[in-house]
Amino acid sequence: MSPEHAQDYTQMENYRAYADYRQMMTLVKDMYLHVIDTVYLHKNRLFTIRGYEVDFNKAWEEIDYATIITEKTGIDIFTATEQDIEAKLTELQVKYEPHNRIRLIDTLRKYCRKQIA
Repeated sequence: MSPEHAQDYTQMENYRAYADYRQMMTLVKDMYLHVIDTVYLHKNRLFTIRGYEVDFNKAWEEIDYATIITEKTGIDIFTATEQDIEAKLTELQVKYEPHNRIRLIDTLRKYCRKQIA
């Protein structure tokens, strides 16, 4: 574990030479479905996880976090200043540590991912 990696990324990390991010997304999806099918013996792929109904049979939606952040907060991460982001986080009552611009954007991303159902 490292302060440079978010906790949600410590569960699975992989690398593949000569693959782009779309190929990696397909690989991760295929691995999850393989594990689900193997462990649960090809049942329906429907689960309740932390109170949310999750259907692994559905198409896996690709989410652009820059777009979601703008939709949910009004902040454009490509043009906003650190002060703009800090003001928005304060308005949203989100605790943050003002280390640098990247950390502030990551804090916005974490806020927004909780808003996606």
